[in-house]
Amino acid sequence: MALPFLCYIHHTLCKLPTIHIFPGLDRLRSMRRLEIIRCEQLVSMPEDWPPCNMSHLSSKHCPQLLQLPKGLHRLRELEDMEVVVDCEKLTFLPDMKAFTSLERLEISECGSIQSLPSTGLPKKLQFLSINNSCLLSLCCMDLGGAISSLWIDGKLMK
Repeated sequence: MALPFLCYIHHTLCKLPTIHIFPGLDRLRSMRRLEIIRCEQLVSMPEDWPPCNMSHLSSKHCPQLLQLPKGLHRLRELEDMEVVVDCEKLTFLPDMKAFTSLERLEISECGSIQSLPSTGLPKKLQFLSINNSCLLSLCCMDLGGAISSLWIDGKLMK
């Protein structure tokens, strides 16, 4: 692969049920940002994906998405994660303890997610926003810890 300095991928309007990764994508050490938007048929992503050095991951308007990639635990530098708008079939969030750099998490219109991971949230998480995800909102109402900014349905709770 001859793209060692690629920093950003914006994948939008795909009609495929899964994202197929070509060999060598895992060697994109400079890739810091991945956005997957309006992939309305997307059900899953490759397990060993995404590349390790990413600081931002966003999945928006993927109504058929059943789960986030299992390889997310490798993203030690992830600072910002959005599972935003219309991922209704997504039923759980991955274990987030490995996200040692995660500072911001935003979840919107993911009504099938009922709770945060049982292992808890990352220690560095400062901003959490949950919108139009009723069951998840209820379990986060009394969330304490290091989170300095907690937003639920557009209202500042903390």
